[in-house]
Amino acid sequence: MQDNARESDGEVLLCFHCGNRTYMDLIKSHKVVHCDVIDEENGFTVDTTKVWRMLCCKTCKNVTLRKLEWFSEFIDYRGKPIVETATVYPYMNIKNDNMPKGVMDAYESAINVRHIDGGICALSLRRTLERMCKDKGATGRDLYTKLKQLSEMRVLPPIIDEMAHILKDLGNEAAHADEVDFDDQIVNSMIEFTGIILDYVYAIPEKINQVQTLLSKRVSDTERD
Repeated sequence: MQDNARESDGEVLLCFHCGNRTYMDLIKSHKVVHCDVIDEENGFTVDTTKVWRMLCCKTCKNVTLRKLEWFSEFIDYRGKPIVETATVYPYMNIKNDNMPKGVMDAYESAINVRHIDGGICALSLRRTLERMCKDKGATGRDLYTKLKQLSEMRVLPPIIDEMAHILKDLGNEAAHADEVDFDDQIVNSMIEFTGIILDYVYAIPEKINQVQTLLSKRVSDTERD
């Protein structure tokens, strides 16, 4: 959360219920601060702060639950806390902190049309994967080859690669106007699969880097002592 933002403020968000980007009124905010003693002898502690925000979409009147979380040891170059945000409900697993804008735009486009046209949603998800492959350096002639390259490069593990190929096949069927019924169950699964893939490629590496940075700092502090 930005320092100049009040917990009473609403937010402009993409509503995963109706697919509209709109202002949401804040219904309730709850903050929890937990202190972990890492080194009792030297008095080294780490504070974890979580803020839960329940918001209401002005368009569809449905509720969204957001979680903001930051650690006292994770700060940026200005000394400000690095805040992780996530939509807990409805769960759509969309990340934007480390994801290229083109990838995010394609994913948001898919969510925007999920209740309007399942085939168009499938095409947007396919485009999301195309942009992800390009961002990660895959140079194959088609999406199948690019995904295979990412698997060989270990950017995607086997199970994630299998998810991506399912999405690729469904996207191909949508592109070729095949007689496929893109019902809500299929569309929701496709969006969930894509979210898992994007989380694995963009969010998890950053979390690992943050933990490694924290561990390195602890080692350096111990050596100085």
